[in-house]
Amino acid sequence: LSTDAEFLRRVSLDLTGTLPTTSEVKQFLADTSKDKRQRKIDELLKRPAYAAWWSTKLCDFTGNNNDSLVNVVPRGSGISRTASQDWYEWIKLRIEENMPYDELAAGIVLASSRNEGEVYADYCANMSRVYSGGSDEGFSNRQSMPHYWARRTFRQPEERVIGFAYSFLGLRIQCAQCHKHPFDQWTQSDFEQFRGFLTSTKFGNNPANKTEYNQLLETLKLKGKRGGDLRREIGNLIKEGKTIPFQEVYTPAIAPAKQKPSNVDQLREQVKNLEAKLIVLKEKGQKQAIVAAQQGLAKLQRRLKAVEKAQAARGTTSPSSTAKLLGGAVVDLTQYDDPRQPLMDWLRSPENPYFARAFVNRVWATYFNVGIVDPPDDMSLGNPPSNKPLLDYLADGFIEHGFDMQWLHREIANSRTYQLSWRTNETNQNDERNFSRAVPRRLPAEVTYDAIQYAAASDARVEQMQTDLAGRAVLIPGSGVRYLGADRNAQYALTIFGRSMRETNCDCDRSEDVSLLQTVYLQNDEQLLSQLTDRNDSWLAQLQREHKIGVATTAKPQKGPRKPANFDQFVKARKAKIKQLRAAGRDEQAVAQERQLRAYVKRYGGIEKEPMGNLGEAREMPSAELANQIVQEAYLRTLSRYPTEQELTRSIKYLGESEDFAKGAKDLLWVLLNTKEFILNH
Repeated sequence: LSTDAEFLRRVSLDLTGTLPTTSEVKQFLADTSKDKRQRKIDELLKRPAYAAWWSTKLCDFTGNNNDSLVNVVPRGSGISRTASQDWYEWIKLRIEENMPYDELAAGIVLASSRNEGEVYADYCANMSRVYSGGSDEGFSNRQSMPHYWARRTFRQPEERVIGFAYSFLGLRIQCAQCHKHPFDQWTQSDFEQFRGFLTSTKFGNNPANKTEYNQLLETLKLKGKRGGDLRREIGNLIKEGKTIPFQEVYTPAIAPAKQKPSNVDQLREQVKNLEAKLIVLKEKGQKQAIVAAQQGLAKLQRRLKAVEKAQAARGTTSPSSTAKLLGGAVVDLTQYDDPRQPLMDWLRSPENPYFARAFVNRVWATYFNVGIVDPPDDMSLGNPPSNKPLLDYLADGFIEHGFDMQWLHREIANSRTYQLSWRTNETNQNDERNFSRAVPRRLPAEVTYDAIQYAAASDARVEQMQTDLAGRAVLIPGSGVRYLGADRNAQYALTIFGRSMRETNCDCDRSEDVSLLQTVYLQNDEQLLSQLTDRNDSWLAQLQREHKIGVATTAKPQKGPRKPANFDQFVKARKAKIKQLRAAGRDEQAVAQERQLRAYVKRYGGIEKEPMGNLGEAREMPSAELANQIVQEAYLRTLSRYPTEQELTRSIKYLGESEDFAKGAKDLLWVLLNTKEFILNH
């Protein structure tokens, strides 16, 4: 099993995205009770950081991206709220309340902008108060989270099928949009029939309230204004406390078809019939007929795609009156007020083979860096689980416990499998797939940034950050080119450490790749170095106040991050690497490298290298007792353990040989931040 120190650091990072405090480590290591690990898990699940970190994870899975939420909510100089913030806080409140996962998902899957029974006038008035700051409840108390359906990358039926299957089923179904993948079960017919559940939901001006919408525009003297002019005026009016008109997510009921089938319906039926005929021909081995049928099918599919594209461009795509569950029955959508309702009923059904398993598998992958099904978002027949009984046990237990997310976290974190040591023996040293040991894994981007803050901060600041998450990266709501409303200091670090941009329907959007930029940041970035020597909240400043010893200061204020000496060589080498990746067809890796290079050039380009500055004069060399204390504190706040005898001796010796204690203490902390043990969760 892992040591107590290893377990505490690991579970704190996995459950809350946060390092344990020095006092927490001391207390845990001194506790001799047999159930202390179980009690620690229960305690961590009650912390604000647990809800914050796992809200970030769910925002990854559901695609909370600033850039795709343009004009979803009012914008203006006096409006601080964003749609991505609404999304994040809505999920966070439900994780804090430990709402069952199926109910949380239902609030997204069945989302409408209006609360139940809320008429359009009341909806506009209530939302206006939310964005003017006049509402005590805020958006997170709304019944559902409609922004999932309002994204501009989620408007077309095909986009919805692919995105929905990714978010809630852990399936990569995009291939079936054009053909049946040879290693998967889904056909083009499955893809087309499944989208019937998702087609009728709209975002925009609800035709049922067109009169009220226009009347409100007239009252506000906005009639005739369009585009940016209208948005600017609305932003100004909402600051004044006015009720403004809102667009909304709405889902009309599907009426039974009274007219003849459309050309699209006829083509879909022909494709379906020809696919069935092709299966029979293949069973009979009639090669000539198979070739003719395949050619006819390809021609029909091209024609269908062209007609659908033309209809979508004209905005005339009409929802089908039926839809088919993936691997399930055909559903008559005219029997439901909301065509998404039978879809949600199927998701939470114990017989559903994907919904619970997809979430369980993703949680497991977060803890172990590899899923029981891996990649975690590819639960296809061609990608079976490495341990099916384990996946079945967790999924069945998750359902039996009412989709209780905290039950799932407890079940995994309390297991012997999770608590195994990362140290190998001759039987498991090459195993990174069967969970016979813990595999060291790099900290996620947000966790890395926050861990640096924790390690460098004073004890008082660390205790404050336990309950007040302001400034923490795990609290940044959305992603995209700009992290709107976020701590802008975090953006560069989050980019180079691989934060998910939520631009693709793939868990791989969050990068775990190691890069030279990460090393440069930890060793030489001005932001990190300034955190070490912050005059007010740093640990080194605390040492100065408490022990009257020198502390590192800069000789003059820095105007920006120093340009590394190898800047030009690094850029040249990275461009060559990107060109090499492109030539090898590794486009995803090339794109990731380009993203990191742009961030690097933007941060350092044109900024000349400046001197580090001088260190403050040491007032007094520390006693051996104080040196011992400082070294232990440095290890506890970075590596969450006490130093070994060898480490303690070497560190004390280095402090004593430093030109002053401030430089020695700063160097020690810097060295520990640059160890593999700090940057890896083990």
